Amino acid sequence: MENSDLKFVFNNILSKNISSYFKPFKYKRQGNNFKYYDKEQNFGKIINFQKSQFSQINFVINVGIYIPEFEYYFYEIPKISNEKFTEPICAIRTRIGNLKNESDIWYELKEKTDIDKLVEDLENDIKNYVIPFLQKFSNKKYIFEYIFMERYNGNYEIARIKTLYKNGFKENIINIIGNENYQWKYKGVVLDKINDWIEKN
Repeated sequence: MENSDLKFVFNNILSKNISSYFKPFKYKRQGNNFKYYDKEQNFGKIINFQKSQFSQINFVINVGIYIPEFEYYFYEIPKISNEKFTEPICAIRTRIGNLKNESDIWYELKEKTDIDKLVEDLENDIKNYVIPFLQKFSNKKYIFEYIFMERYNGNYEIARIKTLYKNGFKENIINIIGNENYQWKYKGVVLDKINDWIEKN
């Protein structure tokens, strides 16, 4: 198959096979993404089928949970994406490999690929791992609690701390940053920025 034919097959898989799993949950397809946005609670969920630029069509499944509070503290700009959010600005980000407790998983779509087997693998991963993970996030309270249990590095950690501090976890955050292990882990610029921000808030 030519590369254009592979692109057609890839698009067809998303439209005819994958789309049916997300329609019942009111996700809408936008390009290689399936997105859901809760306007009442102001948070979103996204499944991104990211294609590699270095092969015919290899792709991976990225999953994200978006809240505008995290976006604000990560980018520190007043303009917020809300329902126009993308996967890279999500507060919670993971991949299908992580959801399956495996190494990074890339699906291959090449000239000799068994399309039926590829679709079967994709559908199994969507049904058994992606959807169950996304369904856990039904409200912002749980999203904040999940973020609190996660650990990030660098600017992600700063944005995580700020988001939680302003959304019901103030005392928890003060206790965490006062811990010696935490101070050792984030010593330097990251810890200085966190302490400086907390002093002002």
